[in-house]
Amino acid sequence: MINTKNLRTRATLRELRIIELAVFWFLLSVLYSFNMVSAQGDIIIDGEGSIEEEQFIIFHEGILYLTDNIAARTIVVQVNDVILDGNGYTLQGSSSPGSIGIELDDLRNVTIRNFRIIKHDIGLSLKGSENNFVYNNSFQDNNIAVTAEREGGGNKFYSNNFIDQEVAVSSTNTWYGDNGGNYWSHIEKEDNYSGPYQSELGSDGFSDRPYYIDEYNIDNFPLMEQIILPDHKEFDDVVDTVTSYELIILTKGRGTTDPAPGTYMLEEGETITITSTPDEGWEFDRWLLYGSEFSVNSSIKVTMSADKRLEAVFSEEPAEPNLLGLVGVLIAVLALWYFFKMIRTNRDRRSGEK
Repeated sequence: MINTKNLRTRATLRELRIIELAVFWFLLSVLYSFNMVSAQGDIIIDGEGSIEEEQFIIFHEGILYLTDNIAARTIVVQVNDVILDGNGYTLQGSSSPGSIGIELDDLRNVTIRNFRIIKHDIGLSLKGSENNFVYNNSFQDNNIAVTAEREGGGNKFYSNNFIDQEVAVSSTNTWYGDNGGNYWSHIEKEDNYSGPYQSELGSDGFSDRPYYIDEYNIDNFPLMEQIILPDHKEFDDVVDTVTSYELIILTKGRGTTDPAPGTYMLEEGETITITSTPDEGWEFDRWLLYGSEFSVNSSIKVTMSADKRLEAVFSEEPAEPNLLGLVGVLIAVLALWYFFKMIRTNRDRRSGEK
């Protein structure tokens, strides 16, 4: 005889196990996405510059700002000439094959800044994209931090953290800017020298040896320390924010500048004229921007888009030739020539008399 009571008990146990598993997976998913905005599908910034889901991104004065952390989604940019500011938030992937943090496809002049991009198959994908700017981001725990295909190139990467990360690029790009290169955690770094060729004694915050990604992609000034991303800004703070940058003016040799050498805080987009004046016996040589030649004009205009360190280099004027001394030497040579000529003439005359 079938014991229906035992059957009902077993069925109840199976149902309880199913419920326990469901609760377990629910709690696991909650823990995984804690403090992250998580949903299915891409976040599209389309060709008109509009955003499909504006609760994640706000648009203010030509800049798109993230408003929260985002998990398991790709931001797909489909418009040129736009600034995408991560606002210090995190794009977190699921570490699954094919997952991408930010994707640009055949775009130009797009700026990607202030993102933490972690646990993606590819952190940032540049497909056939050219002349874009990627700075002040942190890449970590991605399979590949950045891909940039051969069809693109001319992109500029600087002031980024690559923490135990590799990049896969087949195009030619620039890997340093006004504030130096990028931080690479996996390379050996020493900072005993400075200058545009890292050949002058004294540290400058940049590694003495370049980092060769390949022969067409070289970080000439790897950073010694990680960059620090900004704290999150709320919407009101974003709207009210006035970005300021530090301008440092230095001199080398004997001379001065107007404004005088020192440190100045200027607003973003502000333009300043700086004029160099050499001391007596000296002449202006060139301007250096973070150790690299910037201009040979004695007066320059600088527009603030980042922190800048400018150095006016002066060199001693070459000594003027001593004309009086040259005349004296010439007279002495002529006198010697005339003396020997007279000796030869007298000798020839005496020979003729004989």
